[in-house]
Amino acid sequence: MEKDLFFYYKYIVRFLFYNKSAYLSNLNCFLIPKFNKIHLFFEILDLVDLDDSKVMNYFYLFRFFFGKKAFYSHYRTRFSLNVLYHNFLVNLVFTKSEIYFCIYFFFN
Repeated sequence: MEKDLFFYYKYIVRFLFYNKSAYLSNLNCFLIPKFNKIHLFFEILDLVDLDDSKVMNYFYLFRFFFGKKAFYSHYRTRFSLNVLYHNFLVNLVFTKSEIYFCIYFFFN
């Protein structure tokens, strides 16, 4: 299925973009960028409880819909008014032929 999505992006999406951008009359369809890597992330700010279902929903979204495990980064804590706040990013990186399903998912 990933090869079909590559065909869809390479020959259909790029062609539609080229035709819809009539204001760019000197645009060559081969100059439309090709993606090498897509980095998806969601920022979680001021989370009081780390066991909140909000955090697991992002991991579940990536694992169920995209089939990849997510990871978190930029973890910071802030203590204010006797409450500990947590801030971090939930990340996912797509490379090579995996990115076309991601693009197709967000276009639909």
